Amino acid sequence: MSSVRIVKVRDSDIDSLTTIYIPLEDFIEVVDSSEPDLVFKGEIRYGRGRESDAYFFIHEGIAVSTPFVDVSSWTEFKDQYSKMKDGEFTNYEDFSDAHQYGIDSNAKYQEFKNSEIYSNGGGRYSDPTQKKMIYDKYIDFSKSGFNTLSEYDEASRLGAEDATEYDLFKSSEWSGSEFYRSDTQDNFIEFKDAMKKGFSSKEDYERATEMGFLTATTYKMFVDSKLDTKEEFDYMMNVFPSIVENELVSIKQIKSEADAAFKDGRYQETVLKDYLYIEKLLNLAYTAMFKRKIEKEVIYDEILKDLKSKDGLEIKEVGEFTKYRWMRNNITHDNYKVSKQEASDAKKFLGELGIKLTQYIKTTVETQFK
Repeated sequence: MSSVRIVKVRDSDIDSLTTIYIPLEDFIEVVDSSEPDLVFKGEIRYGRGRESDAYFFIHEGIAVSTPFVDVSSWTEFKDQYSKMKDGEFTNYEDFSDAHQYGIDSNAKYQEFKNSEIYSNGGGRYSDPTQKKMIYDKYIDFSKSGFNTLSEYDEASRLGAEDATEYDLFKSSEWSGSEFYRSDTQDNFIEFKDAMKKGFSSKEDYERATEMGFLTATTYKMFVDSKLDTKEEFDYMMNVFPSIVENELVSIKQIKSEADAAFKDGRYQETVLKDYLYIEKLLNLAYTAMFKRKIEKEVIYDEILKDLKSKDGLEIKEVGEFTKYRWMRNNITHDNYKVSKQEASDAKKFLGELGIKLTQYIKTTVETQFK
């Protein structure tokens, strides 16, 4: 009933009146049916000096009161009661407290009251802004995946994005027992940087950082290269692409000479040129793979095995290549006579291998070199 006015009073001594407390639901029904002009809100004293905050109105010498509801109009009073019922709250005190936390149901409120956050001081605040912050923390903690509030608080202090990142940090070398608590923040910042750069080893990260490597991928390339300094590695990474470009031109010329020799029936020269063509490509492939110049005593069969196992290059039987290496040796040292069929078979195998090696070299230069 919107015509009812609520008036705030400081003190109301109603010792001389009979005072009855009734539930909110009954109070609203009585007010709507009795149609009093005024409903008072404030502290009332009754029965041997006892005090209580309440709403009340005077009806035939009786003070009819109900628990305190902090509103300014009768319409708002009834609206608050409606929300309380919708949220299945059993009393206004819980409803009012939950409302300040930003909670709209009794079930959620009871869960919150039973939480570690509430019992560890979250229920002591009176300021609504602080209460809202505490409940927001509770919601975030509930969704975060952390097992304990202490882990959640430490993760928040460190700046961990989620429980997964926090757990990774706690299980890493950056969170060992040898660190003092004051070191933890710095260790976490270093851990984040290491993860971002792809490092899982603290020792590798520190050495790479000291040497000036920005990613684990580049650092691993340097380690695999077995070069002594970063300067040597940087030189190779910068210079090798131009070397490749020039070498592929001369290698292509060797292949053309092999094709011309086969056409003219010079089968020994065909095998020698085709083998040289592959040998030159293997030199480049070795450098592309290991980031260092080819070693003098390297066995080309072993390079093929490394390319097949390490970089997944699809190569037929390495033994087939070995066969043509021996044929080249026999031609060179014993003037072995090569038949047209042998030259044709060599050209086919070595030609297909050359195409794969060329593609591997180009792809590796494009993806791994500056």
